[in-house]
Amino acid sequence: DDARLLQIMMNLLNNAVKFSLPNSVIRIEFEQDERELSFSVEDFGIGMSELEQNALREALKRKAVRGKISANSSGAGLGLLISQLLLERMGSSTGLILASEHRQGTRFTFTLPVVTKEQLMEPEELNPELIAHDHSINMDKYAFFTTEDNDPQQRKSVCSCKNVLVADDNEFNLHSVEILLRMLGYKMFRAFDGQEAVDLLVSTLAEKPTCGVNCHFFSLILMDINMPRMDGFEATRMILNMKEQGKVPPIPVVAFTAYST
Repeated sequence: DDARLLQIMMNLLNNAVKFSLPNSVIRIEFEQDERELSFSVEDFGIGMSELEQNALREALKRKAVRGKISANSSGAGLGLLISQLLLERMGSSTGLILASEHRQGTRFTFTLPVVTKEQLMEPEELNPELIAHDHSINMDKYAFFTTEDNDPQQRKSVCSCKNVLVADDNEFNLHSVEILLRMLGYKMFRAFDGQEAVDLLVSTLAEKPTCGVNCHFFSLILMDINMPRMDGFEATRMILNMKEQGKVPPIPVVAFTAYST
């Protein structure tokens, strides 16, 4: 499954870049035999102490057992937790293997079984709880003008657009969530700060989408908190104010952030 594998590698590379020293090297290795594929990402940065390694190993083990990402998950290791769950779903016998030395660097290794195309899980089997980091979002629940009966004419008036606006200044995060949304059949629109998100929302709605009478165009807005120019708090306040004034429809805004408090 190339989309999930790319998601895992992006998470590991993002982690390696974050903790590498200036002008240092990140090493990526790949091996294959008849039964397994082996991948590793190694940085030569700050590394981890034994205490930090034990805490991370316990967190990875705990999340894999629970099979979901908790709202209390720490942002610092969130990409690793997501990767661990994806590896579990892809049939990895090892999950993430951690090797690190303090002030020497960190190496993450994992293996995947060699399978035929027919054996791969279909994209729709991806657990929606992995979307938007620590938020358990079922995308199908965002139908804003629902009806109790099965009148075809009423169903035609419900917005059927499958678009998500994502505001984040981290290119890795944007690329990763775009892969997951695409697997669920949604199209992502990018904004790199709060002001750009507000402007994109207003300009898109001004174009008068025509999928139905109650078209919202965006099913959901994922909003990072810490962004340049305008942060997520201010952007969300502006969107809520416009909603109260009737200038924008009631589109849900969900925090998309590494902050845990």
